[in-house]
Amino acid sequence: MNVKIISLVSVLILFSGLSVVVFSDNSNGADSTTTITDGTGKTFTYARPAEHIVTMGYASTLTVAMLGETDKIIAVDTYSTYNYTKDERLAGLNALNLGSIYTSSNNDNIVAQLVQLVGKGKMSLGDTIILTTYSNALTLRDLLNGIGFDHVLVYGVPTSPITSYEQVKDFISDISVIVKGDTSSLVGNMEAVENTVINGLKGTSERPPALFVWYNKTSGYSVGNTGSIAVSLIEAAGGTNIAYSPNSATTYGDKNTIVQLVESHPNTIIFLQDTYIKDGHTVGDFRNDVLGGDAGIPIVIVDSKWNNYDTDAASGLWVFACALHPEIFQGAMPSADGSSTLYVIPIQASRAGTVGGSSSSDLALYAIAGLLVGLIILGFAYFYLRRP
Repeated sequence: MNVKIISLVSVLILFSGLSVVVFSDNSNGADSTTTITDGTGKTFTYARPAEHIVTMGYASTLTVAMLGETDKIIAVDTYSTYNYTKDERLAGLNALNLGSIYTSSNNDNIVAQLVQLVGKGKMSLGDTIILTTYSNALTLRDLLNGIGFDHVLVYGVPTSPITSYEQVKDFISDISVIVKGDTSSLVGNMEAVENTVINGLKGTSERPPALFVWYNKTSGYSVGNTGSIAVSLIEAAGGTNIAYSPNSATTYGDKNTIVQLVESHPNTIIFLQDTYIKDGHTVGDFRNDVLGGDAGIPIVIVDSKWNNYDTDAASGLWVFACALHPEIFQGAMPSADGSSTLYVIPIQASRAGTVGGSSSSDLALYAIAGLLVGLIILGFAYFYLRRP
């Protein structure tokens, strides 16, 4: 770290002593505090909602935006910006781009820019910084703690990953408490979907075979074993992950692995990551390249946002449940207050895989799933805004 930063830090520590005192003065008159435990087990105390927040990770940035607190975000990583994500929910984001935390090469720059924000009075050493996903988040946290930033929370790093729907809910609940002071109805909506699925599955012992297929332009195909939200959604939605192998890596295999698993498990439903479509391929290409042109195997395209720790995981769970158990789940996605304007077109025809040699049923399902995500966003916003 350069001398310029260190010199400024000594001044900022004195400044932060004053700003922390102001921050701790509870203008609402409440004398209670809230304790948040981050993904690594560290605890942090909050006497009031955060006034400013730094979110280094798309999931955390999107969650704050979905909570209606975009204006509190003062800095983000590159992968949270609207220019990178093209996510309309982040179109109103006006925050400093700190670059990537993928490796430690950018750490000094991040620290320097945050120190400058403190020096300009745009944040204090007591403001919240959320770091996610990469191992370097732990290294960066230590650097920031050494400077004097005392509310640096870390989630989803490889040593303590977020891989289940429950963990996603906990993460969103934490962010909600930090920026709003309580648990948002967005969490309630996620719980409504989960509870509906749990209760619906009580009436059946059937656990249809399912397979989550990863695709990467460089490495090609692999299957999901453990360690991803998408895989956990299979189990949560009442399916059986046929790729589960306790002695294998979190993802493993190739095209031949997919063929072998599908052949040995009749009636398998394939959940295909949308990176395959985004790379310019079609469902028909997948059928021809991997399945020998077989049009009878149902394929559901998995939106990458469902496989992330944000509120979109709820729509993922509902689509997975509708695909695996169409006789139980279809239509409107549940919400916390028992009403919904959302609708899912029944997908029995696609699940049965009876559409000739074309992939029209799968493409229709993909379009429906995309529409569902948009409607879910509006629905979540509607229910949140209706809350007193």
